[in-house]
Amino acid sequence: MFSETIIVLGLLVLILSTITYYTWTWTTDNKSLPGIPSVTVWSSAGFNVLPQTSSIAPESEQIMGWLEQKCIELDTPILQIQTGLPGKPSLVVADSVETQQILTHRLHEFDRTRFLAASFLALLPHNHMTMPTNDEWRANRRLIAETMSPRFLNGHAARHMHKSTLDYIDLLLEKEKRSAGRPFEVSADTFGVMLDGIVGATFGTDSGAVKQQLKFIQNFESVVQIDESRGFANFARAPDPPLLDALIVLMWSLHIPTHPLGGPFLHKMALRFVPRYRDALTLVRSYVDDSVKTAEKKRQDLSGQREVDSPTAVDLVVKREIEIAKSQDRALDLHTGLLRDELFGILFGFDVLAIMAVWGLKILTAHQDVQQKLRAELKSIFPEAAAAGTVPSAEEIATTSTPYLEAVYEEMLRCVGSTPALVRTTTQDVTLMNHHVPKDTTIFLLTRGRSYTHRSTNDQKVGEKSSDAAKDAWTGNWSPEDLSQFDPERWLTQDSDGRKRFNVRAGPRHMLGTGVRACFGQKQATSAMRIFFALVAWKLELRPVPADLARFERAPAAFVYRAKEVYLSPHAAAHAS
Repeated sequence: MFSETIIVLGLLVLILSTITYYTWTWTTDNKSLPGIPSVTVWSSAGFNVLPQTSSIAPESEQIMGWLEQKCIELDTPILQIQTGLPGKPSLVVADSVETQQILTHRLHEFDRTRFLAASFLALLPHNHMTMPTNDEWRANRRLIAETMSPRFLNGHAARHMHKSTLDYIDLLLEKEKRSAGRPFEVSADTFGVMLDGIVGATFGTDSGAVKQQLKFIQNFESVVQIDESRGFANFARAPDPPLLDALIVLMWSLHIPTHPLGGPFLHKMALRFVPRYRDALTLVRSYVDDSVKTAEKKRQDLSGQREVDSPTAVDLVVKREIEIAKSQDRALDLHTGLLRDELFGILFGFDVLAIMAVWGLKILTAHQDVQQKLRAELKSIFPEAAAAGTVPSAEEIATTSTPYLEAVYEEMLRCVGSTPALVRTTTQDVTLMNHHVPKDTTIFLLTRGRSYTHRSTNDQKVGEKSSDAAKDAWTGNWSPEDLSQFDPERWLTQDSDGRKRFNVRAGPRHMLGTGVRACFGQKQATSAMRIFFALVAWKLELRPVPADLARFERAPAAFVYRAKEVYLSPHAAAHAS
């Protein structure tokens, strides 16, 4: 009897404490920030929720797209999101100069958000992306730093991306032969080529994603059906490699922690108990662990007499961990969650590369003049390969200045905006555009829309920029008149000798972040995309497709804008090898 009374009293105390906490939170935190335009949404989860207004975004759009449009409609550089639930409002910043200031000069005031960390915590608990900017984060970044070195990216990684892209082009041309002149969907094949490139660079093995499809197409006659209603060819597919299937399953599992009704705990439970997710995670972790064992054995076989020839990313990380353990005078352990999760994170980068690539293919198809100019520039830069009927090598593409190619890639990132926002949290009370913002406020820094791809007519409408924002801007700004246009020329400047140069600081470029907490794989992405688009432009003509198949529609995803469908009509370019 006594114990039952204690339990009842304990439950009453817990309930009353919970009610008191939420009442206190509601009355203290759930206050609008004065002077900042406000919109209300159903949930503070951040993504994949619909606004609680009559102006509801289409179901296929993410909440970030809706907020992006709101900032354009209101022509405001700052917006607050009210949820109707306990907690502080979140803020949206739609100003390229202010965003640049936050990312490059105010790190001590704005750090990586816990929302992002919580989203990946169940999947990659020891990866640096889940950490605030502290000593642990710096140690992790030092461990993997050499995987972004020019020597590695321009050598081993470039060769694998080059080979994978040529396989991909062979697959597209084989499909073109069988498509009866109809366009066909290439999203799955593009994800395959990026996996092949990343797996080769990271582990030195061939995932076989593209070759598997090519062999399937070549060995069977009845692999294509024509959709007469929309005018495209639909190809049957061979089963994808287990690694690709597993990574895609895990990528889609990120909808669980980012969904309003989900969360990190449910994600952890799903990865542990739902067979589909559990098996995928086990497969990928085993793949990484086995690769570390292979790298360890490789070093043991060399007995420290010389370095590994053409080291993979795993070789570089293993080497670095051995050096760190020796310098810290501690026992070496190459089979930790830290090592595995950092390598897993690099492997996960294939998804970002594939999303960039498919949007880029759509852009080149839509802009025939850009495609032709890019091909002509590449032929002039690599005349020996053009004359010999071959293609420039991986090292040549990676190390030779190709201004227009680099400009095309940067303009693709600017216009597509596949990463809708960078998310930060205030680490202290701050002043933002002359507004007081309390500690622990989530800030969504938009990467497209107002002041990026749409002109802003009144930057001073809501407060003002931080006093040093414009002064400390390390890039230029373009004329607002043509921001909505795809124009690679905006990234080029002319020297006194009349030669055009690529200028990375011509304007704001925040798609992959900037500053200390920029995307770790940014250099790898740039290197891979240079090779991919150079070879595609060299070997293929991406001819126009019917308007119904050329639409730039977005598909919902956890953190990115994916292309809903990607139809190409590829043909061998004239004189292509």
